[in-house]
Amino acid sequence: MIEKFLETKDGIKIGINHYENQCGEVIILAHGWFMTKDSHAFKSIAKDLAKNFDVISMDFRGHGKS
Repeated sequence: MIEKFLETKDGIKIGINHYENQCGEVIILAHGWFMTKDSHAFKSIAKDLAKNFDVISMDFRGHGKS
């Protein structure tokens, strides 16, 4: 897993975790209320999906590392 930051047009940094498997298909995970991309349950889901897919999990603005 590689932690990266993307920048929006208005200069806000968005934190993402990229689980890269070179699978050719990607799943994007977006957390729910009171969660972040680094929540234990959320990371567990990402790791399970990363066995068969590339996975990008993200923090919305104002959450986690965004």
